[in-house]
Amino acid sequence: MKRVYTKTGDKGTTGIHGGARVPKDDIRIEANGCLEEMNAVIGIVRSMLAAKDAWQELLHAVQRELIAALHRAGKKVVLVNCSGSPIGLEPETGRCGAILQAWYPGQAGGTAVAEVLFGDYNPAGRLPVTFYRNVSQLPDFEDYNMTGRTYRYMTQEPLFPFGHGLSYTSFSYGAVVLGSDNIKSGEKLRLNVPVTNTGKCDGEEVVQVYLKKNDDVEGPSKALRAFKRVHIPAGKTVDVEFDLGDKELVWWNPQSNTMCVSEGSYELMVGGSSQTAGLLRRSFVIQP
Repeated sequence: MKRVYTKTGDKGTTGIHGGARVPKDDIRIEANGCLEEMNAVIGIVRSMLAAKDAWQELLHAVQRELIAALHRAGKKVVLVNCSGSPIGLEPETGRCGAILQAWYPGQAGGTAVAEVLFGDYNPAGRLPVTFYRNVSQLPDFEDYNMTGRTYRYMTQEPLFPFGHGLSYTSFSYGAVVLGSDNIKSGEKLRLNVPVTNTGKCDGEEVVQVYLKKNDDVEGPSKALRAFKRVHIPAGKTVDVEFDLGDKELVWWNPQSNTMCVSEGSYELMVGGSSQTAGLLRRSFVIQP
């Protein structure tokens, strides 16, 4: 019989999902280890293969089937995705209880991921890119027209929008108040919005401010102009203020072919991501 060496105190057992403790040579522990090793080997092999190698698609399907099998077995699955760019994760959103986007986290990545998964740290990161549902939402790779690209020009519903991110708590926004709805070029525009932590634990919200010029039909539908990451204790409300100046209020001027503060009617959108449905809106005018 194989001997299992362990530190004093746990009597040769280890915890499993559900809180039960089993011997460290239990078949379930062995099975979990085999799955981890298999997935790691597949990842290493795929990283060594050419991008268009015929084995890439097959090995990718094996990885996805592993997640699907765990889901069918009734297991709670959390996917930790380590990638340097957006990945098409549409099937996984229906099979995983949560997806943690870890990017390429470096030597301290294991500790950081563990602290988030075990609830020792309440995450507040936000996506700096759009996660598309699949390649059908993207224009042809050789088409450099901006139509349909990025959150600024996309009209379809993405898988995860630019600026999206979850927390172990929840937040709600009050009414957006502007210092004035009519300013002159060169003046600052003050914006205030109350944000409430409606959950049971302290957390941080990233308040995002987007801008749109109402008569620019060919320009972006929105453009990020400011953001603040604010700590809000559970059950508390914090007033978040922005002073928007020339840097935040510039827009493309076709007459001068420059980015500058231009007269016209604008719309400010405020929320926790770029998702249009969740944004609060206020209009204002810039005079010459």
